[in-house]
Amino acid sequence: MKNKKNIILFLAVFAVLFVFNFLVVAQSDDWAHYFTAINPNIPWYDTYFTWNARIGEILNTGFLASLHQNLFDILNALVGSSFIFAVFYLCFLRLPKNKLDLLCFLLLCIFFIFLNSFSATFLWGAGSLNYLWGVSLIIWFLIPFRKFFHDRKNLEHENFSFLSLIFAVFFMFFGVLAGMASELMGATICLLLFISFIYAFIKKISLRIWYVLGSLGFFVGYALLFFAPANKVRGAVIKELDSKFLFLSDLLDLSFFELVTRINKMTRGFYDTTFLIFMITLVFFYLLKKNIKLKMYQYFLSIPFFIVARNIAKGVCGILVYLSLWYLCFKLTKINKKYFIFVILFGSWILMSFMLIQVYHLPSRARFGDHLILFMLILFMFREIYLKTKIKIWIQRLIYASLGILLMIYFANYSYLFYKWKKMEHFIAEQKAMGIKDIVVSKETFKSFIRNDWANPSENKDEFPNPTYAKYFEVESFIAK
Repeated sequence: MKNKKNIILFLAVFAVLFVFNFLVVAQSDDWAHYFTAINPNIPWYDTYFTWNARIGEILNTGFLASLHQNLFDILNALVGSSFIFAVFYLCFLRLPKNKLDLLCFLLLCIFFIFLNSFSATFLWGAGSLNYLWGVSLIIWFLIPFRKFFHDRKNLEHENFSFLSLIFAVFFMFFGVLAGMASELMGATICLLLFISFIYAFIKKISLRIWYVLGSLGFFVGYALLFFAPANKVRGAVIKELDSKFLFLSDLLDLSFFELVTRINKMTRGFYDTTFLIFMITLVFFYLLKKNIKLKMYQYFLSIPFFIVARNIAKGVCGILVYLSLWYLCFKLTKINKKYFIFVILFGSWILMSFMLIQVYHLPSRARFGDHLILFMLILFMFREIYLKTKIKIWIQRLIYASLGILLMIYFANYSYLFYKWKKMEHFIAEQKAMGIKDIVVSKETFKSFIRNDWANPSENKDEFPNPTYAKYFEVESFIAK
């Protein structure tokens, strides 16, 4: 695919995301952030001390939440489009240039729509700023490192220049922002960067000044996120609502048996449909690389194996299944050293699962980072499987049809939600015109065929987000029943 075709592809992705963003109006936390952003008595950095220290949340409550909704829709669609292209580039160090690349790109889009909390991470303002925008910073930050290790054998010795120093300083500040983007991904990347310095020392690899300063910036950014006063405040609220939540100091008081039990339950928390697809793909990919051909009845006999593995991962001991699959990744490196990337990526995924030690589970939107790792691994395997298969045309048709059907379903869902929202606004306006200030709307207004992963109004007028909706519509109270 030439540049012109990639521009068309980018515009197509942008158009779809813009339409979806337009149809998904501001919801729940969006209005709370809006009132914070327009309040002149609240400093733009207030959330760093009071609730959420992620850079996306700071930008949102400090400025972006006050933007006109249509302007934000444009910006969010631009970030979403750029993000998908950046992820593809991080994987393959190029933009789509042929049919297989296009299939991989479209498959990646399917993953983000179907296997990810799409509404909450690409369309919902509060969610997209925390996850889409934040993880975008991390992806863009990682691209130079990816290129460096890919091209390091062909790189000449760096001669110091003022221009290289300027770029390095700029990259360091960018690293600070990226380090403040995600707790789960941030901790994992800090460890990988640290390991890369050890590897470079052992292999006597000359690192660039931007590499050093950028890494330093990321370490500082993650420290600012990890030690932020907001974490203690938010943790206290979460602990009050969920007795299973533990502060790091609480973990030190656990007995050995309690710690092992918690780790066991924690690792099971990362099991979901995405992991199941990855597990099946990895096993059959390993058989393919070992030239082990299965007969039809053997494929059917493999079903009980995956059922058992699924039950072990979800109900007994997730870490046992995870380490077994990681072992397969190591076995693949015996076939070709290029598969060491599998070891790194899936090892990072396992490490991220350990980040749940304070909580047993996360909302689906917070799984954006670890899902991204599995998406990339599946893409790498898909390319090689596709080149080996004899049913290429059917795979192409399946991908095209799947994406088309998904887009139609999501468009219908968001259009229906948009219609119900506008109908509710008209109803509230009529109620206010009659002097009614205690608004009661139907819960059906907020029901969706697709999981949205944000809080909807309830029958309790004092329960979030009901007071925020009441403030937005300028009424005394707001409930949904």
